[in-house]
Amino acid sequence: MIKVWACVFSCKIMFCCVWIVKGIYLKNANYNVVFAEDGKECLELFSKEKIDLVIMDLMMPNMSGEEAITRLRRDSYVPIIILSAKS
Repeated sequence: MIKVWACVFSCKIMFCCVWIVKGIYLKNANYNVVFAEDGKECLELFSKEKIDLVIMDLMMPNMSGEEAITRLRRDSYVPIIILSAKS
């Protein structure tokens, strides 16, 4: 269990959500966090950074989370956690 947590802390997490304030909790917990406010920005940052985990909101402007996930899956099998109010 301890080894898993040590690994997670060294990972770079992408937080794709309009409500960026939620990602600040991760940053304050010493995670390396990259913020994206919409699906387009998420894809742009993903192509430039080495991301180990994506936390994705489904309801974002410019490009939905569903579309961003579909495009991410074309090139990567990075783990994605969906954090959304959409049912």
